[in-house]
Amino acid sequence: MNRRDFLQRFFPTAVLATGGPMSLVGCKSFDNWFFQLERGIKDRVLIVGGGIAGLNLAFELKKKGIPFQILEGSARLGGRIYSLEHFNASEQKAELGAEWFSDSDQNLKNLAKELKIELQVDRRIASDQFFFTGDQWIPQARLEKEIQILYQQLAKIGLQKSDRELDLMPLSNLFKLMNPTTTKVSDVALMWLERVVQKRWGADPVEISGLFIMRWLDVIGPKPLRTLAQSNTRVTGGSSVLINALHDRLVGILPQEVLRLKHELIQVSYPTADPKGPVELTFQSPQGQFQVQTMDAVLCLPMAKLRLVKGLTSESFSGPLSAPISQLGLGRTSKIVASYKQKFWRQRLNFLMGLGTLSAQSIWDATPEGSDSLKATRGLISIQMGGQHSFQINPNSANVILNEFQSGIGDQEKQQPENIHVHNWTTYPWTQGSNFFFRPGQFLKWSKLDWNPLPDGSLRIAGDFLDPMAGGRLEASLQSSISVAQLIYEKRQILKKKSTGSV
Repeated sequence: MNRRDFLQRFFPTAVLATGGPMSLVGCKSFDNWFFQLERGIKDRVLIVGGGIAGLNLAFELKKKGIPFQILEGSARLGGRIYSLEHFNASEQKAELGAEWFSDSDQNLKNLAKELKIELQVDRRIASDQFFFTGDQWIPQARLEKEIQILYQQLAKIGLQKSDRELDLMPLSNLFKLMNPTTTKVSDVALMWLERVVQKRWGADPVEISGLFIMRWLDVIGPKPLRTLAQSNTRVTGGSSVLINALHDRLVGILPQEVLRLKHELIQVSYPTADPKGPVELTFQSPQGQFQVQTMDAVLCLPMAKLRLVKGLTSESFSGPLSAPISQLGLGRTSKIVASYKQKFWRQRLNFLMGLGTLSAQSIWDATPEGSDSLKATRGLISIQMGGQHSFQINPNSANVILNEFQSGIGDQEKQQPENIHVHNWTTYPWTQGSNFFFRPGQFLKWSKLDWNPLPDGSLRIAGDFLDPMAGGRLEASLQSSISVAQLIYEKRQILKKKSTGSV
């Protein structure tokens, strides 16, 4: 009997189920439960949030010998990593959240090696991306030429306008300066950039800072298709394998000792008004509300959830962090996953990974490429919608979008999907949005913000938004959790030396 089976047999409510609900491990009474938690927190780092940032932070702390306690508000772990098991008769997994990761992310490679997880790199993305507009399918070679002209025009605008002017200008106004009737920039290039923004940030051009996008394009370099193609790595067996493996490394025979679900953070405060003193956190649990004080707490929550925590948006509590927490833009993203009995698209396309002007803003072949899936005739299609359009997605509109796609590639048989799942990350209560973005006028103010300004403070923040250029990506979550774990380790080493009189 392996460890997971043992937990499921003897502690059935404590076993992780990334693709479904997981019940809270409870105690016989609220008093017993509360005092047990309070006693357990005394010397531990309190991690709020059981997404990839929180779990990896706990893993890093464990390697450093620092005890921790994870409190997660929802009934499942993983955050925006969310896999549906056995999505079709071939038992293929459907990824509702994070699916593709960067091949250049060394932190992910190191973590996968430690957890003995296999990563699959699909090199086809580098050469087989496309853009579709109407009934025209534009190959990657032509799209690259169109984008180069776009880059050249943006460089000219950058010389003509100040950074402040560009920051105050929404991307939609930048588009007007590159009107195809007065410049050599094509409609295809402008639509490509609009789709990239909608896919990556869940934002529409009218609401995002033009300077922010220009700086991001500078970071990814003059050949963006090749840079974006580095997001060509998937976890063998599905993204949830990463969450399951971390969970198994973190919990012992009694999971409640380090992990509790359905514990939602609702308020933070400093009882002594000193950010270097204890921080008090108020949680809502099935047993009721309770407060815990600790000298080390880390909030690993999405920006939208941070915004709802009472106290965090108060300038008297958060100082310079209060404004960005309450005012940064929040992306809107929906995802459709459809299963078909036959992978009909592979008869017409070498590889499916594209953006375009159809109702489907971005679409790709989501069929797992493991050995079992290679034998299966069934396949999965994923479609992602960002910005205002994401709210329009439902099972009926999903069918319309899928039919439009089939017509676009010339599939005359119009095969019907055997299963469709629609997931809206904006209405999902535990994220209430996808990525954050800089609204016009915010990039120059907050792009270099230090989210953890007090190395010896009692409250810290970790998450993908700590890196504005890699925000929303797994690599940003991993790096921030590693950095925060190091800060906590260094703080405790200093305190240990002081207590022994060696400093």
